[in-house]
Amino acid sequence: MIKNKALSLVLAIAIACAVQAYGQQIQTKGKDESITVKGDKMMTNLNYNFKINASAGAVWEIVGDLKGCDKWIPGITSAVMDGNNRTCTTADGNVIKEVITEHSDEKRFYSYTQSQVPMPVKDSKGTFQVIPDGEGSKIIWNVEFQLLDPATKNEMVPMIDGYYKQTLENLKKIVEGGHNLNEFMIFITAEGNPVMKLSPEAQQQHIQKVGAFIEDMVNQGIMKAAQPLEMSGRVLSGEKGHFTDGPFVETKESIAGYYLITVENMDEAIRVAKADPRFDDAKWQLEIRPIMKVSGINN
Repeated sequence: MIKNKALSLVLAIAIACAVQAYGQQIQTKGKDESITVKGDKMMTNLNYNFKINASAGAVWEIVGDLKGCDKWIPGITSAVMDGNNRTCTTADGNVIKEVITEHSDEKRFYSYTQSQVPMPVKDSKGTFQVIPDGEGSKIIWNVEFQLLDPATKNEMVPMIDGYYKQTLENLKKIVEGGHNLNEFMIFITAEGNPVMKLSPEAQQQHIQKVGAFIEDMVNQGIMKAAQPLEMSGRVLSGEKGHFTDGPFVETKESIAGYYLITVENMDEAIRVAKADPRFDDAKWQLEIRPIMKVSGINN
């Protein structure tokens, strides 16, 4: 479902996986954008100065967990560290690879380079630092990259900048609000495929509405993943090393897809589910299940 080109590009921002440093984006001096020429390279520089109403230690406790960026960066579903290398996976299946070139808990600082991002840029790198600022904290974040096509500057730079702002707002909500966010899986079930019963025009409208809903939830930092499922497959059964498999038998009600969301509680999860516009066009059932936290597996 999350195949919207603009959304994929936005998620691609590398979402800096390592970058998205944090805090409310209160632009004390505004975004500082500049173009520099290094040799034969035309580099774009984005420099931010953020304030957040929480201590530097509290902010660093969240952002300093290099494997935990999926908990607060919209669109990131997982992050894996292998030495200084970090690999992030986005909700639409793209991969971001980066190297943490310097890291200091004492200075609350790290720098990074990105070797793979699903967007038309190269030579992407950056630094950020969390510093005390009165009763709160300030984040100094500098980003540099080269557009593959300089002619796309007016389109790409605002898109990249916009996603950084959304990420910072999401972190602000988590840090300042003290929210204890939880993950919920929403299974989308129905009798057969209700969409196929709609006219071709109504099918297209349905897809557009649901796609817009998913994109809005991703932008708010709520939706972590969303995918439709084929009505066919295989069933594997096993016990003590002995396995059998057979064809997937479609029952009266089948799982047509799923959402993975992050909200505070079940009431919020139900609110998100009720907002799904698929209910406007056909009869669906959404089964909402909390993700169980098990030490050694996902906690």
